[in-house]
Amino acid sequence: MDGIDPSEFGLSVSTEADETHVSNVIVGRMSGANAADIELRNMASALTPVNPLGSYRIGVLGEGASAKLDITTLSGPLLLNGDGTWSARSGVRFTAYASAEESEQRRLRTLLGLIGRRQGDKTLIKIGA
Repeated sequence: MDGIDPSEFGLSVSTEADETHVSNVIVGRMSGANAADIELRNMASALTPVNPLGSYRIGVLGEGASAKLDITTLSGPLLLNGDGTWSARSGVRFTAYASAEESEQRRLRTLLGLIGRRQGDKTLIKIGA
């Protein structure tokens, strides 16, 4: 098996110190060998005219045969905040809340309705729970 050529998917890959860059994605190793931060920068979706939606950090902390996960918004009008776990036995269990900055609430209303269940001005996103 020769591996995957990222350019086939429109991606470019570069490595600097403890970070690997894949287009708008940065994977950086944190101080412990069982931890990583993944930054998704300037994310967009064809489901909304808002572009970019934002930049996000996903934290992964390995604990034996499982991992704790969390997501936070670094910047942008689509606000995400959540956490969960992954294990080989039960897969991913993740709960997050999404909302929009006041200036983009109208334009993000449809997207928020598609990604989860509305609860007032927030959208509840549940995976595997």
